Amino acid sequence: MIEEIEIEIPAKKAKQFRKLVCEVCGKSTTNYDNWGGSDEKISINITKSHTSNMYDGGGDVEETSFDLCEECFDNKLVPFLESLGATKRIHEWDY
Repeated sequence: MIEEIEIEIPAKKAKQFRKLVCEVCGKSTTNYDNWGGSDEKISINITKSHTSNMYDGGGDVEETSFDLCEECFDNKLVPFLESLGATKRIHEWDY
């Protein structure tokens, strides 16, 4: 005879994207999905990656990133970088 007992399995907690917020002006998306997409132009992500300790099959990467809306990128970040002497380069391509 098989005796069955009931056991309680706690609910799983997971983080889910709800909205993306510009870290400069605070504007946020309202339709952000878990695949990283949004129908609003706030998903500009600026990332600096530093790779160290490369070895066969892997390595270590440290990333620093900021989330900015398109307006803050174009009207605040780009002029600031240009004031430091940086040159904006625009590349367009189709996929």
